[in-house]
Amino acid sequence: MGAKGLRSLAFRLMKQLRNSANHPIAEQWRSAVGSARALVVYYGNPMRRWRMDRLYSDFVRQGDLVFDIGSHVGDRIGSFRRLRCRVVAVEPQPRLVRILRYLYDHDPDVAIEPMAIAAASGNIELFDNLDNASLTTASPGFLVAASAAPGWRGECWPGRFVAPAITLDQLIERYGEPTFTKIDVEGFEAEALAGLSRPLQAFSFEFHNDSAPSRDRLPDSLPGAWRVPLQRRPGREPTLGLHAMGRCRVNTAMARDAARQR
Repeated sequence: MGAKGLRSLAFRLMKQLRNSANHPIAEQWRSAVGSARALVVYYGNPMRRWRMDRLYSDFVRQGDLVFDIGSHVGDRIGSFRRLRCRVVAVEPQPRLVRILRYLYDHDPDVAIEPMAIAAASGNIELFDNLDNASLTTASPGFLVAASAAPGWRGECWPGRFVAPAITLDQLIERYGEPTFTKIDVEGFEAEALAGLSRPLQAFSFEFHNDSAPSRDRLPDSLPGAWRVPLQRRPGREPTLGLHAMGRCRVNTAMARDAARQR
């Protein structure tokens, strides 16, 4: 997407948010500006797209099914589609679902599910970061950990909303077993994995030290031979009891300390 397309999408998003009756005007603008900034950050760097495609090409081939759990503005959907995969994009935030539909609704190989992934189906409450939608979370523990991290000062989650949720097992029943699953749910990873009862070929998840899945929180049926790229948040060591998963092959991808949008 070029600069003209990004400006057009940002203007349309701002117009939609201004017409919304769900938030005060100031919050609407904070949300709009944050979403517009995310589009520029995640779509505006050709080198970033090339590196992403190179990374995922080690895991998927043309025609493979991929689950993108926590799609945000959909830059990884774009990568998987450039690799000619079929994508199921799961995103619970309404403002981001609007962006995903604008970008990918025309693509028959992209299915957009406006919901969350959790340990059980139902409804869950999410804490909304209006300035940075990539930090919206369903994990109260994540908020506690973030509030104590020096690099996260100034982040706040004033919004609340309820979203429908299903399990990974239910998503597999609906679409089939994926070749690769990417999970980025801001501290809610253990709950998302708890709804999985079968082995998968490969998956990646973003990892926060204070909310990492521990042995007593992981499903018993997690498979061996999973390749697991891990990311580290600022000031946190990438330690995780991968022995709980059984026999694993691990790739560790450290996030840069400046990886956040701010």
